[in-house]
Amino acid sequence: MFALYRRTPLCWFWKIEKRWYAGASAAAQARARAVYVRVFRLLNRRNFKDYVANYGQVRGMDFYHDVHDWLGGWPYESISPAEVDSLMQQQGLRRIRAFLVPGRAAGLLGSGNDEYVYGWV
Repeated sequence: MFALYRRTPLCWFWKIEKRWYAGASAAAQARARAVYVRVFRLLNRRNFKDYVANYGQVRGMDFYHDVHDWLGGWPYESISPAEVDSLMQQQGLRRIRAFLVPGRAAGLLGSGNDEYVYGWV
């Protein structure tokens, strides 16, 4: 069982951003987090205050800490479900179950994780 970042059209941007963020000053990181949160608020139609208040119950951690983790997650790699299947089949494993990010997200706010369960053939 494992989870991997889903490849999106904007993964090239996130590689650059994460590398920059990892070496940026604390003040620059704070500005980057503020921009990310503003964009997140604009693009999400849900009630942001409630979303943040319930984030810990749903995701198991603080929303703002999660933003810092996402922006600073270097090194960063992503992969498509087809690439995962190919790699795992080469190892003699087959997919038993997968929880895939629905649709083809652009990746503006991130990629999301696809979750996989593989077993021996």
